[in-house]
Amino acid sequence: MLYFDPRYDFFRVFDYRSPDNKPVSVGDFDWADPRAMVVGKLVSDELFGSGQGTGRQVVNDYGSHIIKGVVGDIKRFSYLRPQGTFYLPMKADAGNIGDMEIAIRSSDAYPDAVFVRRFKEKMYDELRIGNFYLQSIKSYQQIEEQTAASFGQTGDVRIYSALLLFFLLNILLCVMGTFWFRIRVRHEEVGLRMAMGATSQSILWQFFVEGLCLLAIVTLPALLIEMQFVYAGMIDTLGQDEVNPIYLPDRTLLRFFLTNCITWVVLACIILMAIWIPARRASRMVPAEALHYE
Repeated sequence: MLYFDPRYDFFRVFDYRSPDNKPVSVGDFDWADPRAMVVGKLVSDELFGSGQGTGRQVVNDYGSHIIKGVVGDIKRFSYLRPQGTFYLPMKADAGNIGDMEIAIRSSDAYPDAVFVRRFKEKMYDELRIGNFYLQSIKSYQQIEEQTAASFGQTGDVRIYSALLLFFLLNILLCVMGTFWFRIRVRHEEVGLRMAMGATSQSILWQFFVEGLCLLAIVTLPALLIEMQFVYAGMIDTLGQDEVNPIYLPDRTLLRFFLTNCITWVVLACIILMAIWIPARRASRMVPAEALHYE
């Protein structure tokens, strides 16, 4: 439930839209009725069906309200889906001013830091009204970052990123060690090929192709195993309770294809990087060294 002062254009400041994506203003709704309320499309559709919420009555623990209009849904957090929202008018007074916030929409032409600095310089004296004065001003980017940190989202992203780098580093070291051993075992083969006229680039390309072939061979069984995890519901994703094809996580086949393509490309880059280090050293072998081997 969001409370706002109907004397100011809350909807315009936050760029609210109607369900058909038209700009919405506070003046578009009748606030003369003390029971007036506006709801999000998600609430209207859930309670009354599509496009049938305006003019209906809602009764809850806070009393009885009349829906004066419907606005588009919003996300409370950027990493979650839209939530059902009720918009109730509440005029600012001495009893609730301490719990309210003043939001100002600035021009996109001004960076946040420039706007804050100029606003403080020009409005500091004008905002000293009675017992009130300008103490601080925050951009919504700062508020979003602080909110994500307070709800643990920032920490989760850092943990996931650290695990990702850890596993990629393990893959890098594993493949590097494997090919270092393979190249050491085939040292004489590489030397003979160099003696027969093979170039450094051709030696490197040979090992690159071997690495990609090994990745291609293991891809099919890996996909079969992954499919079992997906269809068994062992991978937690958004949309398990309510499937909405608007969101990519709910489009299982497309998501499966895209994520595996991205994973394959990342693994291919890691493998090529791991192969390049030992293979580059082998490709610099002097052809005459091949005579030292059987």
